Amino acid sequence: KWILEIAPKDIETVFDAFSGTSVVGYYFKDRGYKVYSNDFLKCNSLISKALIENQNITLDKDDIDILLDETTKADNLIEKIFTGVFFEKDQAKFLDIFRANIEKLDNEYKKALALILMNRSLTRKITLGHFAHLKAIEYSKNPDRIKRNASLAKHLKDIFQSLVHSYNHAIFDNKKKNKVFCEDTISLLPKLKDVNLAYFDPPYV
Repeated sequence: KWILEIAPKDIETVFDAFSGTSVVGYYFKDRGYKVYSNDFLKCNSLISKALIENQNITLDKDDIDILLDETTKADNLIEKIFTGVFFEKDQAKFLDIFRANIEKLDNEYKKALALILMNRSLTRKITLGHFAHLKAIEYSKNPDRIKRNASLAKHLKDIFQSLVHSYNHAIFDNKKKNKVFCEDTISLLPKLKDVNLAYFDPPYV
């Protein structure tokens, strides 16, 4: 809110150069501005793809059925590497299949939405989304931890399903041609000709 409050009043197009979780770009989209959103990190650009550039595409029941189809044959990358580290075997296997099922969706915005929904589910499942420690399985069996965060003991499928409704309802058309990029900001800047306000919140290095 404070960024908009101190911004010039005659702006129409906003460039969020390091979008991160897209909270800034989403706020400006909600206020009716045209938004260009950029982040070099693919998972961050997908958040903007699903919630800023996307104007009306949501995940319906058929899409959810596709994503949760456990009969799909999938690679076992997550199961092989992260079983016993972050996940029990059944949930690691579920993630491999879920990732494969995303490719069955027929729309780029649906794919982005499915990916960011599962990403959010993972940050609920793993305390604070902190994948740098090895306590996830231990915490998921600790009653005191579960009391503070019930998601620790839930299956990822259940967490995912509980989030679909709120994410679907976060998607709206602000009647502007919002655009998302996944590029180096310095290289991207010369390509953007109609920006009135640029917001820079670079990585903390």
